Amino acid sequence: MRTRAYGIPLLFKLHIHRLTLYLVTLVVVVCVLLKGYHLQRGSGATVKVHDRLPAQLVIPAEQQSIPELLRITSQTRGFYARDFPLYIGWNNIKYIIESAILQAELLNRTAVLPSFVYARGCVLTIAACAAFLPMVNRNDAFRMDRWRHLPKDLQMAWKVPLEVMINLSKLRNRHRIILVSEYLRLQGLSPSLETTNGHWDTLAYHNTSQPPSLYILSGPEHDIGGRIVVDKYPETGRPAKPRTPIFRELENFAHKLEDQALNWAQVGQVLGRDKSRRQLERELLENDWVPTYTFHSPAESEMFKAPIFPIMQAVSRIRVRGWREFYGRVTDDVFLMTGEVHLRRKPGGMRFLRKSDRDDFARIVLHDMVYNDEIHELADILERRMRDRVEGRHFLAAHIRRDDFLRISWSPKVFKDHWERVDVELKKARQILRDIRHQNLTTYDVPDVEKPDAGILSREPPLDNDPCLIMTDERSSEDLDYLRAHGAIFVKDLLLPEERHVVGWPMLLADVFALVEQSLVARSDYFVGQKISSLAAGVVAMRAARGLDPQTAVLF
Repeated sequence: MRTRAYGIPLLFKLHIHRLTLYLVTLVVVVCVLLKGYHLQRGSGATVKVHDRLPAQLVIPAEQQSIPELLRITSQTRGFYARDFPLYIGWNNIKYIIESAILQAELLNRTAVLPSFVYARGCVLTIAACAAFLPMVNRNDAFRMDRWRHLPKDLQMAWKVPLEVMINLSKLRNRHRIILVSEYLRLQGLSPSLETTNGHWDTLAYHNTSQPPSLYILSGPEHDIGGRIVVDKYPETGRPAKPRTPIFRELENFAHKLEDQALNWAQVGQVLGRDKSRRQLERELLENDWVPTYTFHSPAESEMFKAPIFPIMQAVSRIRVRGWREFYGRVTDDVFLMTGEVHLRRKPGGMRFLRKSDRDDFARIVLHDMVYNDEIHELADILERRMRDRVEGRHFLAAHIRRDDFLRISWSPKVFKDHWERVDVELKKARQILRDIRHQNLTTYDVPDVEKPDAGILSREPPLDNDPCLIMTDERSSEDLDYLRAHGAIFVKDLLLPEERHVVGWPMLLADVFALVEQSLVARSDYFVGQKISSLAAGVVAMRAARGLDPQTAVLF
């Protein structure tokens, strides 16, 4: 991989650039505070921006020094880049980042992640958030027109440094990653060239006197035609064995399935249900089939990507492609995967040949891609307040997804119908919590969680009229009042204005507020969510990492 020498002039320019960003930010914030914008709170009370905004200033994205970047990249064979569809929500972007880290490490490459993502809502007014972060019109930034019909303020989004959304320092300590802006600096290019839509610009990003060589993989093509990608498979490219009757029987069964992969019960149906796992694995290999390790999705089309339900599947060897073996031969400086490779794919975008490797990927998701400490610190405060509301008894939480789910008919159109569906599960939850104190607790089958969280056993079960914590994107005041009339408490009801300083200025962003909500509902004694929601999947993943019992959450 080619690198370039960096002298004093460039380093001096980088320091001047950073100082300029600080000064510009200071000027903007001072101007906003002096103007004293009047903003409407949900209660109708008028407050000034300087009464609500934290004292700290927005800072430039966390950047590594050039020597540190060279140290990171010198340990790998080059860069692994992807097109990141930044127009989608944070929880789905998080899935794609997790997959990118895995795919890069298998190829011994440095993963290049977006320097920023987008927040799509402001807790106060768009002017308040625009004082801290660059504001863009989503239609222009993403080069799409899907938001043109909305009111102007709902077309806006704010560029949020990636380290606001995740603990980037912890992720850097465990994985070889850099940001797009850092890649550009390594090439002697301006970080301002980073595209607004997350697309890898093959012209601008390689426009140097010695441009990094580039290999492009069209993502949708790498697993089309029934091809099944596994993390590593040394026998990739080996000629097929003669087809046996058992091979044909397995193949005929697989042809009826969308992903052409047999779960373990289906394997037993063909090979014999009374055989041990080792016997089944041996017979599969003898008949040119491959046992693999992956995760179950409760939702169709692999929409649920939390790696908390491990399973085994069998796939025909003639369809298997080893990611490391097939693409590890690429020697170009930049390996770029283009296009949409998120939908209908397993967590990580592949299956695994060994259980230990599947567990390693789960560790990335559950223990490495975590939120910043201040998010959890504020959630701690709110948890104590919620438990006070229910006088120390178990508290229940639910996520009611509306907004975009209404447009695609994934949620009931009539709000009361949606609530009744949730309420059915909450009634079941109260009974489960009454019974759980007489049972042995278990954990999700995830790595590094050795024993269940027994805190639930020290609390009394909920009363029928205890309030329930609700997380929702519903905006209708009528529907929100309906929820309150049925015992709902919202996170904003628990939060005192002065507690926003725990997180700081990012709490102005609805998307950051949602991280606090996620962390809080992950601590509930019972959680109800929708299985097709990536946000709900994120909550359940956090519960799994905390050692909570699987029977204390339901996804309908």
